[in-house]
Amino acid sequence: MSPGVLLVIPPGLPATAGNCVSARRLAKWLGRTGVPARIVEAASGLAAPRGCGIIHAFHALQAGEAARDLACRTGLPLVVTLTGTDLGHGDTAALRRVAGEAAVMIAYHGEAKDTFLKQLPGLPTPVEVISPGVEIPVPGPRRRAPWGWEREEIVFLLPSGIRWVKDPGFAVGPLAELRARGLPVRLAVAGPVREEGAAAALRQAMGGLSWASCLGEVPHERMDGLLRAADVVVNTSRSEGLSNAVLEAMAAGRPVLASDIAGNRAAVRHAEDGLLYRDRADFLRWAERLAVSPALRARLGEAARRSASTRFSPLAEARAHARLYRLASR
Repeated sequence: MSPGVLLVIPPGLPATAGNCVSARRLAKWLGRTGVPARIVEAASGLAAPRGCGIIHAFHALQAGEAARDLACRTGLPLVVTLTGTDLGHGDTAALRRVAGEAAVMIAYHGEAKDTFLKQLPGLPTPVEVISPGVEIPVPGPRRRAPWGWEREEIVFLLPSGIRWVKDPGFAVGPLAELRARGLPVRLAVAGPVREEGAAAALRQAMGGLSWASCLGEVPHERMDGLLRAADVVVNTSRSEGLSNAVLEAMAAGRPVLASDIAGNRAAVRHAEDGLLYRDRADFLRWAERLAVSPALRARLGEAARRSASTRFSPLAEARAHARLYRLASR
């Protein structure tokens, strides 16, 4: 069996947060390739478990410093995965410290790699691109009753932690226009409150609307059923690494309407297996098309499922990481 990997994630995250989901998925599939993995939260004075051969941080700024410190104390190689809020903003000096110590950096897609290299010009550390994986669920029935949705409603679901960067209130206004035009749309937001200010703004935007609701944090094991029950899954983020929620929606065969940002472009191919919008008017136009056309929803959903199964294999993700770990250990 290969030496073990310590996956270091940011502290204090809800279990449904993207970095937690990504780390659990990678640990599971690394195990299937013969690489044992253990997940810990970043903290000062971390210790490497017996048999550990690699330190791997998920999120350079929020987990990288603790992982870097452990790598320096133990002499173990450091691998760092860049996620959405590492790129284009944040503490560049801290990012350079972490990246300078790493044996290799990992980006989820080519645009993320390019942004990172522009952010830290002259960095000698290699940057590899590894697409995240997603597990394809077994198709099951669509059950709306547990979520309180009516059969005739066209449900737009936003699965997202409530944070400013996710812009959770963006869809309220455009969908209100569709309601005014007589379309029975509903907005449901599913995710934990991560920033109270963003949650307060979302509550204000919804303003007691009968057709808009917050479901709170939904356990990850129930997400597939929630995704299947919805008609359209939206992603309104201003910045993403590469959203697990988007990939899971595609794997569940749901059409995705997502903001036209780098992380979403890496997942969704516009008009082929989903839709990307540039601004409010664009969102409104595509949301209306989706609301009035079951055929469009079905076509994009089926294409999304095929795309997820062929482009985002969790086994391929694990094997690519195992290869990098071997190279980093030399």
